[in-house]
Amino acid sequence: MAKNAYFQLNLKSDGIYIILYPPTDGGAKLNLSEVSDYLKKVNVGDINKNALENALDFQLSRQEIKISGKTIPPVNEEIAVLISDNKMQASVKCYAASDEGKRLAKGDFLKKLSDAGVKYGVMDEVIDEWLQNRRYCTVIPVAQGTPAETSKDAGIEYLFNRSMEFKPAMDERGVIDFHHLNLIVHVAERDVLAVLTPAYEGEPGTDVCGDVIPSAEPVKLKFEAVQNAEISDDGCRLISRVNGHVEMLRDKIVLHNLYVIKGDVGSGTGDVEYNGSVKITGDVREGYSVKASGDIFVDGVVEAANIRAGGKIILTKGAHSGGWLKAGGDVVSKFIEECTVVSGGSVTSGAILHSSVSASESVIVDDQKGVILGGEVRARSLISAKVVGAVSGVHTLIEVGPDPAVVDEYKNLKKLIAVKLDEQLKLHQTSEHIQRKIQRRESLKPEQTELLKSLPQQISMIDIEMPELLKRRDELKMTIESSNTGKVVVRGPVHDGTKIVISNMPYNVNSTILYCQFLISGGEIKSYSI
Repeated sequence: MAKNAYFQLNLKSDGIYIILYPPTDGGAKLNLSEVSDYLKKVNVGDINKNALENALDFQLSRQEIKISGKTIPPVNEEIAVLISDNKMQASVKCYAASDEGKRLAKGDFLKKLSDAGVKYGVMDEVIDEWLQNRRYCTVIPVAQGTPAETSKDAGIEYLFNRSMEFKPAMDERGVIDFHHLNLIVHVAERDVLAVLTPAYEGEPGTDVCGDVIPSAEPVKLKFEAVQNAEISDDGCRLISRVNGHVEMLRDKIVLHNLYVIKGDVGSGTGDVEYNGSVKITGDVREGYSVKASGDIFVDGVVEAANIRAGGKIILTKGAHSGGWLKAGGDVVSKFIEECTVVSGGSVTSGAILHSSVSASESVIVDDQKGVILGGEVRARSLISAKVVGAVSGVHTLIEVGPDPAVVDEYKNLKKLIAVKLDEQLKLHQTSEHIQRKIQRRESLKPEQTELLKSLPQQISMIDIEMPELLKRRDELKMTIESSNTGKVVVRGPVHDGTKIVISNMPYNVNSTILYCQFLISGGEIKSYSI
């Protein structure tokens, strides 16, 4: 272990001597400045400086030289206390006592530290070790302050893409799919939009002088109120209250449940699919689609496009040329021409031309013309218009009675049952055929062997499924047959070529009828003047 050079005064009757001990194992040598400062401190003046300098030049072995003819009292063991500029560490440098000087006890050591201002972080084990193995002219750390704990700034983790970029889908040839442009970030109700990690203010520290070291002030953040969102009770989560979309505008979260498209839906937007409501200020171009879980509002025209809404569809101008509209709620359109419309509520329009319109409630065609011409219009309770059909005798079907959705389900279910019955019959026939071959001990083809393994499960599944399908079919049939309400009201002419059906009972208009309503009376459809 390296050991620094050190010195010790030897006080004799003829003067003051200094014993120089050389360093070992690469320890530091003594320097004249340090020795001179110590001698002044213990009142040794007028020393033989040349002799001391010459001795310090050769620190290879123990030397004893006379440096003064004066005499002084014995010199006690001494320590110099060194405190770092930041007061986080205190060290000592110890000096040996003269031959008759007093050595320090632990209490003396601690008092000197206290007198120098060291009040905190004293390392007793270091002092104890030094008392057991004294080392002189060596800087020894004896006290260590506790730094302030590092504070942590608050942070916000955003759980959505804050920098939406134009990233259209591409096909295998690298051609952009203009129907899927990925322009919005969808969110659902109760989705967590962002998580805040609160600021942490670190514990204060203490320097060796006992002074408190405050921790750095952390950056504190909190969620600001966001429309359509709520902040959790602990203030750490921002939660959507709506189905919609989210974006960052000028470093602020903006949450919409109405997605506004300024202009047309077309190649610039791609198909639109949105978990919320959509407002389009322009047209919906041919071949494109708009799907929303909420309402859809279109200020322009729907041109042979596909519109699906979980709520209402409101078209300020109208739809034409093969458009397809399906709404969970009402449909309102200035006109409907050559379109298919399915409404879970009512349909209101200024004109319905050569279209297939189905409403779970009513169809009201009420405008200056208010015409239903051609196609098929169905509703559960009421169809009302100013004009139905045309003088030219264009075939027009008007039907009220059972909910069209129920009728459609019934028709589709009947088709499915027919398919299932045929499948069931074929499975049983196949099973019987294979069983007969086994009874006759005929060999089976590999595919027949495999089929034999799966047949029982297939037959079991279809046998379980069929009763449920038949039960639902009978329920729908009963609902349809028991529905004998509903009427058709025309506040103008109903032209030849119009067919009116109320609760599956037909009525053909063979000549123009004016200002009338049609309803069932006495087991048949009759027209009454209004």
